[in-house]
Amino acid sequence: MKVDSTTHRTVAVPVPAAGVSVRLAVSPKGPQGPALLEADDGGRRTAVAVDVQRHEGVPDATLVVPRNLHDELGLGDGGRWTLRQRPAVPARGLVLEPATVREPDRMTREIAAGGLAGALLTPAPGGWEPLVIGGSTYEIKEVRGANRDAIVRIGPETSVEIFAPGARAGVDMVILADVSESMDVADVPKPSGGYVKRIDVLKRSLRALLAVRATALGPASQVALLAFDSKARTRFPTAGGMAALDAGSPKAVTESFRKAVDQLAPRPGSHTDIQRALHAAAELLNRHGRPANERVIVLVSDGADCPPRRPEDTGRVFGALEEPVSLMEHLHRDMRVRLHAVGISTEEWFHRRCEPNARLVPDHRLLQKLLLAAGGGRPTIGGVDDVGDYFSEVGTGLRYPVTGRLTVLPALRLDRAILEKLTVRRPAGPNRDRLADEFAGLVRSVNERSQRALGGALFQRGILPQVEYLLLREVPDDTAEFTRQLTTHLRRLSPLPPGAAENACVREWTALMKRLNQALVAERDLSEVSRLCRSPSREIPDVAVAVLAALCEQLRALNGGLQKLPPRSAGVPAARRPVAVGGAVRALERTGSRSFLP
Repeated sequence: MKVDSTTHRTVAVPVPAAGVSVRLAVSPKGPQGPALLEADDGGRRTAVAVDVQRHEGVPDATLVVPRNLHDELGLGDGGRWTLRQRPAVPARGLVLEPATVREPDRMTREIAAGGLAGALLTPAPGGWEPLVIGGSTYEIKEVRGANRDAIVRIGPETSVEIFAPGARAGVDMVILADVSESMDVADVPKPSGGYVKRIDVLKRSLRALLAVRATALGPASQVALLAFDSKARTRFPTAGGMAALDAGSPKAVTESFRKAVDQLAPRPGSHTDIQRALHAAAELLNRHGRPANERVIVLVSDGADCPPRRPEDTGRVFGALEEPVSLMEHLHRDMRVRLHAVGISTEEWFHRRCEPNARLVPDHRLLQKLLLAAGGGRPTIGGVDDVGDYFSEVGTGLRYPVTGRLTVLPALRLDRAILEKLTVRRPAGPNRDRLADEFAGLVRSVNERSQRALGGALFQRGILPQVEYLLLREVPDDTAEFTRQLTTHLRRLSPLPPGAAENACVREWTALMKRLNQALVAERDLSEVSRLCRSPSREIPDVAVAVLAALCEQLRALNGGLQKLPPRSAGVPAARRPVAVGGAVRALERTGSRSFLP
């Protein structure tokens, strides 16, 4: 079914906000599902992804649009629009970047409760249109599982992350680099062929981090690098503590970090003790972290050869929180420490490349458990490209996962007051059908004769079905809605080619448009409009027929006046239609006018 400005009227209603999705309503005979609402408002083209739903209370040939969108797209000002049905592609993952960085937990709660599930993303050049969630604007940084030119639907299971740029948020970051014996295994495939050691993947990635941080500007952030196996040792800064690492850092500082990375090397015979590494990182953040900065631990490990809990560890600083997962829960809950986990190599790569050895097999199950304890998220697991991409991004900002299921949008509801405004009835009057035929014929004839005499059509294409629908077929049962729609259509009958108002017959037409518009603006009960158009009553159906009769009367005079004008000379430039509406009213104010009405 074709749905556009030539076949349907639009009705703006104050539909209550329903999360971030835009929902429209049509009659039970109309289309439903995802679509693009494309509008051309005076040469400005806009497209919005919308969900179209059928509703029993909506009459045929009517599109119900939320008022804020209706006004934004200029649907009530005579603009052209089209509704095109398009399939929606489900999104597996979504990364949002806030326009204003706030406390991460607040943003994740806002997004989880913001009615995001079921929402549609509108494609735009180079990406997607921003989302407004809970009154906050989020740019869409990444969408997984969809093409850039597709309408994308967010589902309850879509994973969502927030990306907070480092340029707008200070961060204290402790990097824990695994240097146990298993990191010396060469089982990570290189993009160019062959294999590379796990430790070399780590070192390349940290160099990528340095390259990004060396050009970063923004709030003061600090970095520390610890190498760990069964023990944790400070590698940067060499004097201990934490140090700023950004575009403002002295060359000696960046060279110190580079040297620390180059010197990372696996220790033969050593195993991996993630619990001790987390404890050392927490001590650093507690002693040297800045109160206003985010606290983040980046754990990089293959997860191999992690020993079980030892009896001699009982009674350490964190009491009963000796286990790594329990320790991470404590750090996240009581010290607001966040964890990012990076897993190097996979079990599949190891068995493809190496002889069986249980101590050297990558195992990332503990990394996932630690992330769950720290508020959720997923580890970055892989080789050269995956780990390198992670550190390149973490140099510019941090990601925060939105945990739990996204809330689902409620069904669209139109309350009784709204439906009453949509209620329509056919105008009364024995001359209704005759007026319909006469109006259509007069508009076509006027456009043909103005094209010949003035070099341009007087009336917009597509105006016939809009005016006919309002004044003849069905009219709103609400005075304010009828007045609003009639004002809109009169504006569409007003624009004229430049110079057209120099002709007396055209000035008389513009005078009628002006007087009707003034009457509609100045009153609430249609009394002045009914007087001008000689309506037998102030009832909306009677006024509607009377208005059309007045239009037909003036169109007959206009048509006769245009017939008397000579054809436009070949050397005279053709008139062009102005973009803005209301041109006839402005021409009328310049030239003066008179009315056919007493």
